[in-house]
Amino acid sequence: MKTGYENVEVAKEFAMPYIMLRNPKPYDTTTLNYEWQVWGTQAFSIYTPGTDQVDVKQARYGIDAVIRFLAYHGLIHMKVNGDTVQGS
Repeated sequence: MKTGYENVEVAKEFAMPYIMLRNPKPYDTTTLNYEWQVWGTQAFSIYTPGTDQVDVKQARYGIDAVIRFLAYHGLIHMKVNGDTVQGS
């Protein structure tokens, strides 16, 4: 969300195919993501295509994005899809 505290460069570190940045809607002001941002904490939401029910393949894609982000920052060392990912 465009709160004035968003950071697209850091969002790229999740290595997802798209980054969506939009103006907050009235209901967004009640979300944890919004609250964290306006109080100066970087917060991100990861979305995958399936919404009606849990899609294991798409859920794995979202999980892998979080793992890549954590590995990029050196917080974890593990394999994602057979490749070892490590922080810089």
